[in-house]
Order: sequence, then structure tokens, then C-alpha cells
Amino acid sequence: MTQAAQLLACFEKVCSCLKEENSFLQADDLTRVVEVVPRKQVAMQELEERLVAARETPEILQNAEVEQAVSQFNALAQINHQLLKKAVEVQSEIVSLILENVAQDQRSGYGASGHYAVNKDVSGAFTLSSDV
Repeated sequence: MTQAAQLLACFEKVCSCLKEENSFLQADDLTRVVEVVPRKQVAMQELEERLVAARETPEILQNAEVEQAVSQFNALAQINHQLLKKAVEVQSEIVSLILENVAQDQRSGYGASGHYAVNKDVSGAFTLSSDV
């Protein structure tokens, strides 16, 4: 297998992983996304090694097929970046909502006397209550 063919095979493997990961991100299936990550990391490492080797023979990188593979990779990577950014934003929002609910639960509840009470002195998201 020539160096160009090896490089193209690496691009194909990485692009396949990116397509798979992107489809799982679009479906909000984060469990499946996590399963793809190790394969993507290995494929990216192999691609990086091939790119380093290809720098020694620049004509490989000027091949039309390689340029097309680079273009496809860049497009998929950009989509992947946007989808990952969205997933992180969604997860951050979920964590914020959970912490807000925890803080709300700690600010109000039942006091030691058994009556409903609101603790207005709570300054942090997590506090210890003497009512327990």
C-alpha cells in the first residue's frame, strides 16, 4: 500500500468515526457517543502519524484525492465541533437546573417544629441545616 493510500485509509477511518459520532450527537445519544470516542482517538492518532510521515514527501499532500479527503474531514470536524459544543451547553444547563433545585430545596422546607419554613440566611448552594 502506497503512502498516499495509507493516508487516505486513515482519513476514511477518522471520517467514519466522525460521521458515526455526529449521528449519535444529533440523536442526543451520549452513551453511544462515549463508545465511539476511543476508536476516534486511535484513528486520529494513526492519521496524525501518517500526516507527519507525509510531510517528508509533500507531493502526497498535493494529491487530488488527499485534498478531497482533507476537505471532507474538515467539514465533518466542523459539524462535530458544533454538535459537541451544543451537547456541552445542554449538559451545563442540566447541571445548573439540578444545582438550582438543590439550592431551592435547601432554602425551604420544614423546620424543627414541623411547620413549613423558609431559610433566608442561606448564602451558598449547599448548606447544613440544624433541622435534621
